[in-house]
Amino acid sequence: MKAGIEGLVTTAGRRPEPGGRTAGAHAGGLLAAGLLAALLVAAACAPVLAFDFTAARQAHAGPGGTESSQGPAEADAAPEGRQDGLDLAGAIRAALRVSPHVRLAELQVAEAELALLAAEVKKSEGDLEAYLEAQHALEQARTALEGAVADAAVQAEEAFYNVLRAQELLELRQRAAEQAAARAAVARARHEAGMLSQVDLLEVELSHARAAAAQHDAERSLEAARRALSELTGIDPLPPLQWSRDALAFAPVEVSLAGAMDKAVRASSDVTAARFALRAAERRLELARLSDFPAVDVRRAEMEVERAAIRLAEAEAAIRREVRLAYDALLAAAQNVSLEEQALALALQRLDIARTRHDAGTLPLVELFAEEGRAMEARLNAASALWDYNLKKARFLRLTGEAAPLERP
Repeated sequence: MKAGIEGLVTTAGRRPEPGGRTAGAHAGGLLAAGLLAALLVAAACAPVLAFDFTAARQAHAGPGGTESSQGPAEADAAPEGRQDGLDLAGAIRAALRVSPHVRLAELQVAEAELALLAAEVKKSEGDLEAYLEAQHALEQARTALEGAVADAAVQAEEAFYNVLRAQELLELRQRAAEQAAARAAVARARHEAGMLSQVDLLEVELSHARAAAAQHDAERSLEAARRALSELTGIDPLPPLQWSRDALAFAPVEVSLAGAMDKAVRASSDVTAARFALRAAERRLELARLSDFPAVDVRRAEMEVERAAIRLAEAEAAIRREVRLAYDALLAAAQNVSLEEQALALALQRLDIARTRHDAGTLPLVELFAEEGRAMEARLNAASALWDYNLKKARFLRLTGEAAPLERP
């Protein structure tokens, strides 16, 4: 029976991780309390024991990222965002570095690892349940850290795209305001020459005022978007953003809903935590049976296993619902892009016809101005639809675990 218990604890003391490594493995039973005390002192002086927060230096190339001309040494020496510009990967790294939620999760992992070391003493004294509880707490802390990292990355990615979107919309609004100003100048000249009525002049000037107000709104939106990205990344002032327009072109995601749900379930930190909780409950139940615990304790362990299984099923159902909603939103955004592109093409055709009719003297100037305004609004709507789609696409890929891997600072 003792051999069975020791085998159970030995198995529980390991946590498989990608790449075949074992992150939860610790030294076997400590033979002396003095040795354990030395380990605890060393652990208290170190920022992290078994979970290396600074080891992940994998290359990350998210949508809109550009290649850097600096060498590795120069890139490490230059502060984030203080080089030629800031790309998406750099924004995510900076956000992870300054995120208070990520740091709190890191501290929770470090504390859980210290608690696991302390539980080694109780394991050597026969208190195996305390050791399993400490391992469960460590796994939960690591899962929470993964979730905090993913949330911070999503926020940084969306803030980065919001700045790019606001920049492009401001450029279009500026063009619209310039065109409206030019139309107003022409209308005033024609009115002074007696070729345009007062009512038509007022209509053109009102259109100019609206275009100017829309430009001011776009400027404020860009300022707010840049401020939000600066706060998330801790970079102030915010440098120019580096991005590739080709990377943000309309590219529909070809994936089935069922496949996306399965990938999201595998990538979900909540599901991972629920699965580990179920495994921990099953190990405690097996421990209770091997240790000849009273029948009431065994029954409690059985009920804990049942509760853990229900929570796992609920976590999987929740992530599947979230994927379905994100999938439907992505399809709707893709359809909206197509519709707005068609509307833009139609508006440009109408503008060409209006110009031809005006040159032939069969269309009043005011109506030509109105067609030009509608064509510009169609451009704005098409651009907004494309940016909405790319934002929903980024969320969907991150949710299903298909986004580029995160590089921890």
